[in-house]
Amino acid sequence: MISVYYARLITRELEILGVDLEELWHHSALCKEQLQSEVYLENDEFRDFLSLALALSKRPELGLLFGQYADAFSAGFAGLAAISAPSLQDCLQTYVSYSRMFSSAIHLELHSKQHNGQHYLCVQAYELEDLGDTRQTQLEVFMRTLQNSVQGILGRPVCDGHYRFATPPPGYTNEYPKYFDSPCHFNETVTAFEIPAPLGSVRPAAYNPELWQTALEQCNRQSDKASLKGQSEYTQRVREILRCSGPPLPKETDLAQAMHMSRRTLNRKLAQEGFSFRIIQQQVQMELVKQYLCNSDLTIDAIASLFGYQEPSNFRRAIRRFYNKTPMQIRTGRE
Repeated sequence: MISVYYARLITRELEILGVDLEELWHHSALCKEQLQSEVYLENDEFRDFLSLALALSKRPELGLLFGQYADAFSAGFAGLAAISAPSLQDCLQTYVSYSRMFSSAIHLELHSKQHNGQHYLCVQAYELEDLGDTRQTQLEVFMRTLQNSVQGILGRPVCDGHYRFATPPPGYTNEYPKYFDSPCHFNETVTAFEIPAPLGSVRPAAYNPELWQTALEQCNRQSDKASLKGQSEYTQRVREILRCSGPPLPKETDLAQAMHMSRRTLNRKLAQEGFSFRIIQQQVQMELVKQYLCNSDLTIDAIASLFGYQEPSNFRRAIRRFYNKTPMQIRTGRE
């Protein structure tokens, strides 16, 4: 799932650019009413909507344009908790802990790292799904959301950080300095947002201990509710079927048929529990991959083929994104 907030920003930006919105609604599987009434969209719905918006606008840098307005409110209660946290580091940790509340397609982790003698707080982003032709745009908006939140807390731009993209440089790289305050790097191992570690202790001007605790409690209630539902209802059933199936895992339509429901109904049930089929399939597949790496004598390339990867290099990248380790490191138990 992903917050509908981003789709609303896209629609507004298209209108500013003079795009005929009637053409957008004519070709989109979404409708205006959904953007007004929904809280979340399915990841594939949003991806298709964004892909269409990119085509209609003829502006590959569209993510930079509407991303400049993305902020903490895209994350709902998680965003409210982030901006009222006691420190900037707590703000970033809140984003990481509840990242699924604004996008389940990207998994976030917060680390400390050292580079050229400097210490940084680093929010790393791992893609759990194929973002297709919207990949660069979604990663740009992720970066802008964090930049806008940090700038709002500090009251100034952060010019001595680093924005690292696990993608090649796009054709409009010359536009980046207009939208990003720190240097941008491409073809990195993992997408990451880095700021100097000393900034982590800065207290936000909006710090409110009562509001922070209330927002965190609400975040936990929403997460617990989704988790409990998943254990007793559709999410757990999907996990069990996938785990019992073994590689290659069944497709969404086949699994829905096995559960005696339509694909659309299955998607709706999982969304109500805070999950999507792709996320569950990705998680189960990575669990099974790890079992094969640790407990079988199959070569890494053979395991890749077993799980449907035609190119071993794609398999290795998927492992790296999910576990932040190579297949060989997992096999040998090394960090």
